[in-house]
Amino acid sequence: MNLLFLFQGVLMRSSTGLGHWLKNSVIMVLPCLLATPVMAEQPSTRLTIEQIYGQQRVRTVMVIGSASVAFLSDSNKLSSLYNSETGDLWLLDHERQLAQQINRKEVQIFADRLAGEVAKFEASIASLPDDERALSMKRFEQLFEPANQRASRQVDEFLPQGRAGEFAGIPCQWHDMVEHQSTGDKLLGVACLAETQLVSQGQVLTSFFSDLVAFSDIVKNADTGPIQFPVMGNLMALPSGPEMMAIKISNSPDLSNRKAEMEVISASTELHSSDQYQIPAGYRQQRFSEPL
Repeated sequence: MNLLFLFQGVLMRSSTGLGHWLKNSVIMVLPCLLATPVMAEQPSTRLTIEQIYGQQRVRTVMVIGSASVAFLSDSNKLSSLYNSETGDLWLLDHERQLAQQINRKEVQIFADRLAGEVAKFEASIASLPDDERALSMKRFEQLFEPANQRASRQVDEFLPQGRAGEFAGIPCQWHDMVEHQSTGDKLLGVACLAETQLVSQGQVLTSFFSDLVAFSDIVKNADTGPIQFPVMGNLMALPSGPEMMAIKISNSPDLSNRKAEMEVISASTELHSSDQYQIPAGYRQQRFSEPL
């Protein structure tokens, strides 16, 4: 595969389905549920999430069902699909009427392919003089700066502060978010962490977050150079511990002059028909590793 074609594909994803996901810094997920004749409606938990980045304020809705998690955009559009029984995440591109399938296998294929292309690029500039090689690498890294700026920083450790909080009626514990660096630890911000079991269908959230962590770990273990996997943009999935989620995050003012926050502002239990959330009829289904 041509290196430029692959990188253009990454950038194209950043401007369409996957990019919208990055822009909002939250992955938007929707269930593939099978209708059951016994129960036309099933209970679900609805969480409204508000995110602030600079002057931009975005609200999304997460709907957690018995085997699914659903995100709706601020325009109330279904944006993506996740099925906890299969581990499949479907990204919806409404303009193209396209649904792209992501799972651990697809992410591994994508990461291996991307790492291979990065290695080819590095080999192609290896014989250049030092200054030309450094300039080529700098220009290469600049291709991915917009997407990387939207990706979440790597949180290496959550240090408990010993004080409690509560958002949308969900109790949580405040933690410092710390990144380990060679020059010492860096405070990225603070987060209030809650147990997923505190919301109905919490085990489904645990499955969802576990898959997101696995996605980022797969790419982190591959040598993809300056490219970060956009999945890390999901702030609620930042905690690496099992059965935990972030319901309030504030960045450290020392990191950026732009305010960056995420908060679950409301939580409620509702009834939904079991077939309400699914890939729209007529949408083309495609594996994420396949060319667009």
